[in-house]
Amino acid sequence: MTTMWLEDFAGATDLLDRLIRQCRQSSALGVLPYALELRSALDMRNGRWQEGLASVTESIRLAEETRQANTYCVFFLGRLDAAMGARGDAERNLARADELADAYGIGCMPLYTGAGCGLLELSADIDAALHHLERVHDKLTWPVRACRTAMCFGEVLRRNRRRTEAREHLRAALDCFERLGAEPSSHDQSRT
Repeated sequence: MTTMWLEDFAGATDLLDRLIRQCRQSSALGVLPYALELRSALDMRNGRWQEGLASVTESIRLAEETRQANTYCVFFLGRLDAAMGARGDAERNLARADELADAYGIGCMPLYTGAGCGLLELSADIDAALHHLERVHDKLTWPVRACRTAMCFGEVLRRNRRRTEAREHLRAALDCFERLGAEPSSHDQSRT
């Protein structure tokens, strides 16, 4: 996870491939579904959606066969469905992830599924996307994510020629980053 968050996709690929291979060789069915769902997330970020779909589908199947909680597997499938524009599948899988999260007491899942619903709506209905993403922004407690979410809202609004609304979110993001003492990267400064 850390290598993915740091966007070291080559490192994450290497680690996950080795983990999956070792899990298969040792029949570690308790770990394999989790490794496959992470592989799916990595594949999505790298634009290998069909590979990600295969990994998450196997993850769900193995989790069900071994009677493991498969909440995150179902979420990853729903998010991938959303990215691919498969509306019915995305809505069904994201709702199922919320149901499983309720059953298992996973309180953070609505943040993930809300973002997944926002992703689904980004290409179809900007107002619906904003509704989902603002809801996530409001349950969110980690300041950096709140800052980045506000920035993303503003950028999407600006791209959709809703500059007045965009300013509110971009100003909130700037204020948030300034409170944290964050400095723009040299890459960000070169774009301004």
